[in-house]
Amino acid sequence: MGLTQAAVSRQIRLLEEDLNIQLLIRSPQKVVLTPKGVAYFTLWNRFEKELEIEFGKKKKSLINLGAIEGIVNNWLIDRIQNLLNEKKYNFNIMIARTGDMVKMLEEGRLDGVISNNKIENGYLTSRKILKEEKVLISAHKITLPGTEREKLKMIQNQTWIFYASTDYLCQRKHSHQKYIQVNSFSAIMKLVECGAGIAIVPKHCLSSGYKFYTTSWSLSGTDIYFTTLNYHKLPIEISLLLEVM
Repeated sequence: MGLTQAAVSRQIRLLEEDLNIQLLIRSPQKVVLTPKGVAYFTLWNRFEKELEIEFGKKKKSLINLGAIEGIVNNWLIDRIQNLLNEKKYNFNIMIARTGDMVKMLEEGRLDGVISNNKIENGYLTSRKILKEEKVLISAHKITLPGTEREKLKMIQNQTWIFYASTDYLCQRKHSHQKYIQVNSFSAIMKLVECGAGIAIVPKHCLSSGYKFYTTSWSLSGTDIYFTTLNYHKLPIEISLLLEVM
């Protein structure tokens, strides 16, 4: 538009005066959006995207997608392979904590987030795309008994390896339980392969060619969701993603 930074700043100040709210926090070091500023910025991004859909303007060619680690490594790529091969779209795929990715989605820096969090509010919506199946992985074959209590008793002398404090094993460990916590599924699998301990992981996290035993571990499981802004009409790139998931 050919506007200088000072001109843009003046326009924002006028807008703040008209709305009687502060949109930016200004300091010599940096300028950041206030929560109200983030909300208005998000609304503008939604409005801009829906204008593109309504009036047939050129669609955005870059798809910014965030996902939890196991999903990206062993599930997502297979699902979107055809889209990856199309010249029409560029992809920016990132792995991060769910909370960080949701914040980026709200700020318009991501088009969608794949995680185990279902979010429904005025501006975000989630769709279920996958049901997780949990498996016990171990360097040696383990035959599990019937009940959950018996299963936990059988493996209590093993070192438990888990990803986060919210994981099944972490929530059931005793004060004397030996454990390893590492926030990398690939590292967990390497630790199990070398006999450092056992782990319970989502089946979709397992890569091909692994060198350990897997045993089904019956749990209620966790659903995986695809979260986007709550559009009145989905942008074409998001519709295409949902079709292949």
